[in-house]
Amino acid sequence: MILNHKILSITLALSLIAAPVLAQQAGSLSDMIEQREKKAQEKKKKKGGLFGKIAGVVTGIGAGAACGAFNKSNSNTRKNACLALGAVAGYGVIQLDKSIRKRLEEKDQEKLLNAAGDSLADGEPRSLAFPDSNASGSVTPTGMVFYENAKVAMFYDSISLQSRENVQVIAQPYLTTSRANLRGIPSKSGKRIKSLDARTPLHVVGQIPGKDWYMVSQKVSESDDEALMVVGYMSSGLLEPASDDYELPAVPAPNTVAEAEFDVDLKCNELTYQVRDSKGKLVSDTSKDCIGPEGQLISV
Repeated sequence: MILNHKILSITLALSLIAAPVLAQQAGSLSDMIEQREKKAQEKKKKKGGLFGKIAGVVTGIGAGAACGAFNKSNSNTRKNACLALGAVAGYGVIQLDKSIRKRLEEKDQEKLLNAAGDSLADGEPRSLAFPDSNASGSVTPTGMVFYENAKVAMFYDSISLQSRENVQVIAQPYLTTSRANLRGIPSKSGKRIKSLDARTPLHVVGQIPGKDWYMVSQKVSESDDEALMVVGYMSSGLLEPASDDYELPAVPAPNTVAEAEFDVDLKCNELTYQVRDSKGKLVSDTSKDCIGPEGQLISV
C-alpha cells in the first residue's frame, strides 16, 4: 500500500497515563472528515507524493470496519482519509512486495491485504483464489503476537466518552449478547450513556489491559460521509464476535463529533505472503505488520 516495509523506520510513542478526554471543539462529521483529508494532503506534500503510491488500500478488517473515515462517492477521498487516520506517528501503511503486486490485479491486492487483516486479528492463516489474476495466494502468521504502542487520531462522541484509556487493539465487529449498558468510563460505576438491545452491532476498538472492558465505536454517517466514532465502553462479557464478513451498519452521526489522539497498542505479527501465478511460479515475502484500532493495516 505505501512504503517499502523492509526499510521503514519507526518511532515508538511513549505510553500515556489514562486521562479524561479534554474538551475539544465538536462539529459535524463531514467537517471533521474534510479536516482529516486536508491533513492527508499536507502529509502527501511533505512526503513527496509518497501517499499517492497506494496499491489496494484496505478499508478495514473484513467488511466490518471502515478505515477511519471516507466519502462514499469519492474513492480518492476515501484513500486519503484512511491515510490521515494513519496519523499513527512513525508508522507507514502496508505495501505488498513488488513481486507480488505485479502478479495481482489491484482488487486482488486488496483482497490479499484484507485477508492479512483477518490473519492479524485471529492468528489463523488464509488461502485465497484470484480468478481475475489467474493466481492463488495465502497469508500465514509465522511469529508470536506482539504489541507496539502508538498514538492514533480517532473520532469520538464528545458527550458520551468521558476518558481516553489505553487499549490493546482488537478492531473487529461484535454483537451484544443481551441488553447491555454503554458507559462513559470502563467501570460499572461509570455514567450509563445508554442501554443497547441484544444483537446491537459495535466495532470493538480494543480491550483495556488487565480489565474485562472494551472500548467500542459505531459507524456513523452524514450525507455521503461515513466514519467510525468511539462512543464509550462496555463489559466484555456482554459482547461476542460477529463473522469476518459482517457489515457494520451506519447510524446517523451526531453533531458532537470531535477528534483526538488515543493511546493504543497495535496488534502485530510476522506475516508471510505467497502468490502462485498462472505459470506456476511461487513468490513470497515476509514482513512484520500490525492492525490499528479501526482496522487499518500498518507496517512495522
